[in-house]
Amino acid sequence: FPSHDSTLIGQFVNEAKREVEDAWNWSHLRAFPTVATVNDGTQTYSINNTNERTRIMSAYNTTKKWELLRYQQNYSINQNNLNPVYGSTTHFDVIGIDTASSDKLKIRVWPLPNTVETLTFFCVVPQADLSGDSDALLVPADPVIQLAYLLAINERGEDQGRLSEIQAERFTTSLGNHIAIDANKFEDEITWQAI
Repeated sequence: FPSHDSTLIGQFVNEAKREVEDAWNWSHLRAFPTVATVNDGTQTYSINNTNERTRIMSAYNTTKKWELLRYQQNYSINQNNLNPVYGSTTHFDVIGIDTASSDKLKIRVWPLPNTVETLTFFCVVPQADLSGDSDALLVPADPVIQLAYLLAINERGEDQGRLSEIQAERFTTSLGNHIAIDANKFEDEITWQAI
């Protein structure tokens, strides 16, 4: 392939990878990063080993052995501004990305910490874009391949629609099958509903 073709295929693969990653909370993307609070009332912290696409499933104050509740941002802001309270962390909210430290998620905690505690976050952390020949894909490969091929078909615009439709069905089937396989590991996270 000419270099511009391989670059384009690489872009399709990364685009497909991102879409597959966002479709489900894949077992291979799950992580448990921790944050240590500081006893001086520091309210905002960056979570190591996260990125701007990280999803927080739940959070725990592992020092105190309780689950952290998530504040809505406006309530949290007003609560902290109107009534500063110090104590063990019971609540958090995500306030954005810490661009100064590699796009880690940035959180705010409440009450303002007055002791050192460990907060553990149960996260789904999508993989960085693939760039080297030795990079290994963490999500199932088949749906990524099927979608990358669909993107290539659509880019060329030579199929007059039918091949694109067939390939879209292949991708959807592959993605659904792989989600079902992975979901079987976490039956307590799934709620089935008749439609």
